[in-house]
Amino acid sequence: MLILITWYLAGMYRAPALMALSIAQLMLFIGLFVLSRYLAGGVKLRIPDAPIRVRKRAEDGQGLYVENTGRLPAAFLLRLRYCYPESTEKKDREHCGELGWRETAERGERITPQLNRGLPWCGVAELSIKELRMYDYLFLFCAKKRVSAKLKAVVLPARHSLSLSWEGRTGGWEEDTEGSLHPGDSTQPRWLKKYVPGEPYRAIHWKLSARTDQLWVKEYGQESEERWEQIFLFLGEGEPWSMQSREAFYHILSALLTGILEDGRSAMAVWDDAEGRVHRMEAHGEEDVETVLLELYQTLQGIPKNGENDLNGKDRNPEGRSERNEKEERMRGEGFGLNRNLELFYNGRLLHRFDVQEYEEELEQLSLLI
Repeated sequence: MLILITWYLAGMYRAPALMALSIAQLMLFIGLFVLSRYLAGGVKLRIPDAPIRVRKRAEDGQGLYVENTGRLPAAFLLRLRYCYPESTEKKDREHCGELGWRETAERGERITPQLNRGLPWCGVAELSIKELRMYDYLFLFCAKKRVSAKLKAVVLPARHSLSLSWEGRTGGWEEDTEGSLHPGDSTQPRWLKKYVPGEPYRAIHWKLSARTDQLWVKEYGQESEERWEQIFLFLGEGEPWSMQSREAFYHILSALLTGILEDGRSAMAVWDDAEGRVHRMEAHGEEDVETVLLELYQTLQGIPKNGENDLNGKDRNPEGRSERNEKEERMRGEGFGLNRNLELFYNGRLLHRFDVQEYEEELEQLSLLI
């Protein structure tokens, strides 16, 4: 429109300057149009074959990126659609949506879309690339690249650790030649006991003492036997299961597993699927925590587990329900319990009920005495 107006004024007033300006504008527009097509040839979208793992609020590499292999900087827009598959719930705006990133890539630069900030929920999301557009430097013209690709993203909870302390264990403090107490070989606290006058102040657990109005002392030492904690997950009881509640459930479970591992213990998570099969997953390290979450994702989202569809890379064949009433055993049982109401138990005793909106702040501030 601007070119036509300038051309019209140049012809009406017979102004050579306006005529030259309109020709320059026309050449600029043609040049920008050609530039957008040229830049499109150097921008490549790299899509991994395996599902990508994304941890919330982390800057980990994901495997999906846009690379500029051309000689000039390139501005692009990448749009994709995500959807969380569900076996029982109707897909709606809570489960599906669209994401877009507009970035400028320098020569040879790789840019990774921030899926960790865009995907709203933990779980397995199915992604489909909608389009990739390249723009000229004034964003007047764009060139679309046809991209037809689908992939899966496994969204993991943000890293949290639930502070756990065990009371009433023995051992740990050693006496030196001067009669003062000091930690043994281990530099990590293993359990707690009530403060006894004469013990060093540096060993006092000040955070927990302030919460309970009782002085607690951190015990140290080595243990020869591996210590285990069981976590029973009650997936079929409680309030209606919403995406927000499930999100909180995943974060609390991840923080609980991490807290148990940081205390030097191993954990076993136990739950039933919709067919009544019992899943038992062990966790000895951070990688095992991710494996437990992936198995739970597949259970709750009804994702088939055969061959390439198994996100853990292997078919684990969960156990069938035994003859004894395992549910009653778990309710009596020894270990932790977490239900859909976000209530955390230990040996049948309620430790804490998390708020579905404030659970992350609670995970950061809470210190539980077991």
